[in-house]
Amino acid sequence: MQTRNPDVTKRNILLAAEGEFAEFGLHGARINRIAEKAKANKRMIYHYYGSKEKLYESVLEYNLKKVARLGSHELFLGEKAETAIKEIITRYYNFLGENPNFVKIVAWEEVFTSPYNKKMLFEILAPAFYQIYDFYKKGCEAGIFRKNIDLPQLIISTHAMSLISFTQWDILAKLGSQNTKEKRLKHICEVVLRAIRAGSFCA
Repeated sequence: MQTRNPDVTKRNILLAAEGEFAEFGLHGARINRIAEKAKANKRMIYHYYGSKEKLYESVLEYNLKKVARLGSHELFLGEKAETAIKEIITRYYNFLGENPNFVKIVAWEEVFTSPYNKKMLFEILAPAFYQIYDFYKKGCEAGIFRKNIDLPQLIISTHAMSLISFTQWDILAKLGSQNTKEKRLKHICEVVLRAIRAGSFCA
């Protein structure tokens, strides 16, 4: 008799739920479909996650923790300031491109003003935000970055520019026949670096 691995079952449920929530949102998602895709029964889903809402929170937490790891401070020790900033942006942009389900879930969150993402966003990403702030501060001390930037606003703008590249790509692609996701990433990096450089026109 084959023994079921609880860790594998939980992961299968989580990944099936991610696809279901991406396709239908929290309110349209159905536990029956998640169970079918995960090759598990409903009882196991409720056993491991408690409710559809708790399962949704677990999916968000799973993805937000992946985002938090993108800016891990130790990855950038010894890097030049501008190179490191560009690398952080590139990693996040590529993460969105490689995780279309997360992009769709974020879009659903905005449409229905769901409290779940906002609820855990700061708690999970706070360490990464503090690390970025510390890195920015050191750049200012070295005379590389200009002082008194509203860093939270810059992070929000970077997120928005990156996210729209994947939620509205069909529209963006029609704005220029030579438009590509690579050119879009290059533009985002240039916009952010121009805003943050010491002596920039924004100063």
